[in-house]
Amino acid sequence: MRAPTRIILEVCFLRKSGLSQHEELVNALIRCAQTQTEQELKLPSISRNRTIERNSSFFPIHNAAIYSFTKEMHALLYFQDLTGIQITNIIDPPFKQNVHKKVSQLLSLDVDLEIVSDASLEESVKDVDTIILSRISAYETLTQQDYMSRILKRFIDCGKNIYSLEYLDAALYPKIFEMAKEKNCFIRHPMLSYDDLCQSSFYRDMYGHLGNETPVVGVFGTGPSQGKFSVQLMLRRLFKAKGYIVNNYGTETYCELFGFEGYYPLEMDLSVKFPQQEMLPFIQGDIRRLEIVNHPDIIIVGGQSGTIPHSYALKSFEYTLPTLTFLMATLPHAYILTINSQDEIEYIRDTIHVLEGLGKGKIIAIACSKCGKKLKAESSIVYNYRLSKQEFNDLKTKINHEFGLPMFDIFEAEDAKALFDLVVSFFSR
Repeated sequence: MRAPTRIILEVCFLRKSGLSQHEELVNALIRCAQTQTEQELKLPSISRNRTIERNSSFFPIHNAAIYSFTKEMHALLYFQDLTGIQITNIIDPPFKQNVHKKVSQLLSLDVDLEIVSDASLEESVKDVDTIILSRISAYETLTQQDYMSRILKRFIDCGKNIYSLEYLDAALYPKIFEMAKEKNCFIRHPMLSYDDLCQSSFYRDMYGHLGNETPVVGVFGTGPSQGKFSVQLMLRRLFKAKGYIVNNYGTETYCELFGFEGYYPLEMDLSVKFPQQEMLPFIQGDIRRLEIVNHPDIIIVGGQSGTIPHSYALKSFEYTLPTLTFLMATLPHAYILTINSQDEIEYIRDTIHVLEGLGKGKIIAIACSKCGKKLKAESSIVYNYRLSKQEFNDLKTKINHEFGLPMFDIFEAEDAKALFDLVVSFFSR
């Protein structure tokens, strides 16, 4: 019997049994619903989408190789304790400058892995069960080849499972998916289907979209590539270490690798198989699912890219709309704002006003890494550089003077711990 039908019948039975007062009926309805949702919710599938049906469900990954060393892959190395995945090899196309460098040269990590060329791909992956892919299609423009298809075929020939951070489906690569089926290999790109929307709608319709007790902290930013996802992961790690029941709701396609309890891929429209106008109610219902089913002590959510546009040119304006929708769907009680070291003070101020005005929560801290960007005047090329300790301290002083907020570099252990303590203190008042 479908869950809503069962609950309605039980409440009707209770009504006939003498529960005539409105409050008693509401409480009876809630008890019936909780009894049902404590079990695994079984809703009939309404997805008849070949893309969804051919996409593998999530499968265990034990030993993996990374193909294409991008910023998304850095998190898999920084937070291996959250994934349980042993990264045994990192492979890059031969034309990338990372080949033959060690991870310790590129990241602040004591990892001795050397990045190898895909010329020796078959040898590099012989001891792994899964290949994790990132941004492969970007190389197709550079090489003028069907790069993704060629790489997928090589991995499937080796009998390896594929987990792709970028969009990948059976309609695009039917022969590859047939090969994978013959070799009993899994191919997965995280997607949301109408079945997910149906489940979310059930929780939203049954319980409403706003909880009253679970603290929600949101990580939003002034731009891309600021460490928003790293802040979420660091907080997850610290809350778990202290014994809290923490749930994360992310916006990256690979949130599930880190154990996130929910996600909506903001910047990959193809990964969502229901209309975009359903985004806000879907997220509202999915957040309620976490509250009702998991009973977390805290929920951590995180946006993508910037929160407000630098200008009102069409592209810039559209780019921030999904984050604003995500903000209104999650309504955090407290915010951590990530910034770039070169951001203008007025732009940071505008972002704070929008977060606190539209979302109604309070900014409690600012996060900024020591990685900055500068422009070479002679070539107009943007390059990365690392702020000195003095430069970073000067920026902290400036931020505190302008906004009365502390600033942290979450890649510093002491700063990460201080930020965690600040979040706990905020919700303990």
